[in-house]
Amino acid sequence: MRGSSDQQALLEFDLRHGEIIFDRSKSGNKSAKVSRCQLESCSNHQLFVRILMDSISIEGITDGGRTIMTNNLFSDPSSNNLSIYTRDGRAIFRSLQTYGIGSVISD
Repeated sequence: MRGSSDQQALLEFDLRHGEIIFDRSKSGNKSAKVSRCQLESCSNHQLFVRILMDSISIEGITDGGRTIMTNNLFSDPSSNNLSIYTRDGRAIFRSLQTYGIGSVISD
């Protein structure tokens, strides 16, 4: 999900096993662990996902709010890469929108 060459945080939606997995174990924070929650989905082959990120948090929302998982992320500011991929399957992305976030601190 978010990373650099030596840090990463992964947000995984596992339809086969019905869970969301958020792995922060390689995020640069030694106390960060892997979190899991039950994924409630309208379908076992299709999922509508909204991901909200800012500089210290990631929130995954599925199927209009059926499942919501939020975690803090304390990575190095240089960890600003974003990757989306599938594992052991395929995915069709019907829409992908990104929006920037501005600073709340005025100069």
